[in-house]
Amino acid sequence: LYFNSLGLRTPTLAPGGSKWAGVAVMPGLGNDVDLQFHAPGQGAKTGFEAALAVSAWSTQESEYLLYDTSGPQAPVYDVGLVNVDGVQQGPSAEFKRALVQSPGTIGPRTLTANHTLDVHEVALTQGNYHVRLIVNTPGVNLGASVHAPTPSVQSKSDAIEASWGSAGGQDEEFIFTASTAGTYAFAVWKVARPDLSYAANYTLEITPTLVAVGDDAPVAANRLHFVTPNPFRTTTAVGFDLATDAEVTLEMFDLAGARVATIASGRWAAGRHRVQWDDRGSDGHALSAGVYFVRFATAGYSSTQRVVRLP
Repeated sequence: LYFNSLGLRTPTLAPGGSKWAGVAVMPGLGNDVDLQFHAPGQGAKTGFEAALAVSAWSTQESEYLLYDTSGPQAPVYDVGLVNVDGVQQGPSAEFKRALVQSPGTIGPRTLTANHTLDVHEVALTQGNYHVRLIVNTPGVNLGASVHAPTPSVQSKSDAIEASWGSAGGQDEEFIFTASTAGTYAFAVWKVARPDLSYAANYTLEITPTLVAVGDDAPVAANRLHFVTPNPFRTTTAVGFDLATDAEVTLEMFDLAGARVATIASGRWAAGRHRVQWDDRGSDGHALSAGVYFVRFATAGYSSTQRVVRLP
């Protein structure tokens, strides 16, 4: 059972059409809401047991889950909106089925007011791709992410690559490798609650590139990119970008604000980095289940992301 929560169910979809669909929620002002998928219950007293997937970002930040609808019968999920802080501030939830697109330029399109998520699915061949989200509406923070053809259920944190957090109205971009040919899902999403009420016009560009993806790939800005998987049980990976060589601290804090682990520190070279962490605290013991915060800091920049350690 999950307390302080709302329950929804994904719609029954007709066969055919797009492969991907998504559910998104935007928390209320100052509110922290997680999004969970569960196997559908068969009665009023069943369901909402073990979570199949969880999206658990920070206060006021959007959450989404994607799922594969292909096959003779599209799956149905129970959806839990869990108020982490126990305060109900009117979260906004929605269902989106992906729009089938071709590589190249998508849009201009408008993510309408009071809606959080657009999903585009694109059949790609193996190779490297440059993704650019051109934000045509000043002052609105949008993010973009790409998800692999599998697994069949994916959270916001399961993206292969993502970019968000630039100043409102600024473009986002990244390079990723499509390791196999298949149907990839591209999500465009409003970053946080203050963005929800605005209609955001954007263009999404997906183009092949000869630039390789790796630690030496050029990056434009310092950024905490991802923590995945999130939630996690034993290990998780933290990704961050450095625009120039710089001193870095990557630390884990508990809900009381106490530092429980230092994941990385020291001087790091410019580029894209991924650090694996085995959930050991500063005392050498595994952390207990609960909510923690990863903080990435370097000269002139810091960012924090909420993470959940499962039992």
